[in-house]
Amino acid sequence: MQTEEFDAVAGGVLRKCLIVLKSKGYEYACEGDRLGGFYRASDMLGIPPMDALLGMKVKHDVSVQDLSDRIGSGISIDPEMLDEKITDSINYLVLFYALALEEGKFKDGPAMQQEED
Repeated sequence: MQTEEFDAVAGGVLRKCLIVLKSKGYEYACEGDRLGGFYRASDMLGIPPMDALLGMKVKHDVSVQDLSDRIGSGISIDPEMLDEKITDSINYLVLFYALALEEGKFKDGPAMQQEED
């Protein structure tokens, strides 16, 4: 894949991720706290919030592995399903980053610059 095509693919994926993060934010935010669900799961399970997040993320990782297994077996996959699973996986990494930031887990502050809408 040539650089221009790859850049277009990456841009499309990342735009989709942001759209989903914003739309799901309204669905999953607990009293306006976008990360509140992880704290609530943490309390319910008696585990740290980061572990709660990673426990939820593993569902998406398993789905990506299942798709990879199908591809490896020569089975065609639904492109919409692949889009959804890739988007969810990337978004959980973004949520991980945000939770690490909120919990002050960065040694010298965050490396990535936060953008304003």
